Amino acid sequence: MNTRNIDRQIRILLLIGLMITTCAPTGVETPDQPPAEESSPSAESEPANTPNPATSTPGPRSCEEVEGPCMALTYNCDTCIYEGPSELEPGPITFLYINNCEGYLSSVNLVRHRHDEPMQDMIDYLGEEPSSKHAPPWVTQLNIWHLTRYGEVHAWEGVLEPGIHTMVCACGQLGIWYGGGFVVQE
Repeated sequence: MNTRNIDRQIRILLLIGLMITTCAPTGVETPDQPPAEESSPSAESEPANTPNPATSTPGPRSCEEVEGPCMALTYNCDTCIYEGPSELEPGPITFLYINNCEGYLSSVNLVRHRHDEPMQDMIDYLGEEPSSKHAPPWVTQLNIWHLTRYGEVHAWEGVLEPGIHTMVCACGQLGIWYGGGFVVQE
């Protein structure tokens, strides 16, 4: 086995561990600081161009509080709802992930389809919801994974490259839901 395959297997094992703990009941003692950002390893990852790491400074709680392009993804324990444009121009964007699933931690994953595979391919890959699958090998993850407590909003700012993008809401104990998608025009 080459080192790339070993590295991929280690990442998959880490993802499984993350998925098991991602949706931990919130009754478990957690530190007062925001959870560390995690990168999901099931598909190749790349830096999200110009991300701003999450901070303890209160950020926007809705797109109405954001200047410029904004999109939001809301997790409600059994649904993942995307609110935002279906098409947008390349450039800065604010992405909000809202966890409305009482009693659970959850996370989001935003990916870019490498070869412009249609959004339906992601839906087909995930299968029936809740899914146990996460990211197919034909996507590039944009490193916005962030464990989010119930009632919290995780804000990410970055620059999106042209292409087809899709996103999922993930909760290790409850599963994975398709959130939606959009196209960044060239």
